Amino acid sequence: MGRLADSYIRRGHLVPDEVTVGMVKARLLQADCAAGAVLDGFRALRRRAAALDALGRRAGGAVLVVVLLTVDEGALIERLKRSARVPGKRHIYHEVANPPKTPGVCDVDGSELTSETTIAGRR
Repeated sequence: MGRLADSYIRRGHLVPDEVTVGMVKARLLQADCAAGAVLDGFRALRRRAAALDALGRRAGGAVLVVVLLTVDEGALIERLKRSARVPGKRHIYHEVANPPKTPGVCDVDGSELTSETTIAGRR
């Protein structure tokens, strides 16, 4: 499932709900999640929430708490504008939180970093 999700991400597409929910289901069914889990960053659209709820009921559990964080769009855009990456790879940097040792150069493979970011279809 992870490889399938990666194929969508590498093409710049959203990962379909079936794939996302499938990955979460597979993870939640592992032994270390038997007592529960926290899903950080799982964007719970209604379809996904329903699938997660059904999984919980089949496993004898339930979703106990859902937290919705609302963030100012301007703040998100500013954060994205400060990020850089190696095109086609997952080497991601942020000028404040995770800067490269040499500005504009990837620490991992020496590739040139790009700050090109698409935000909701806009550049």
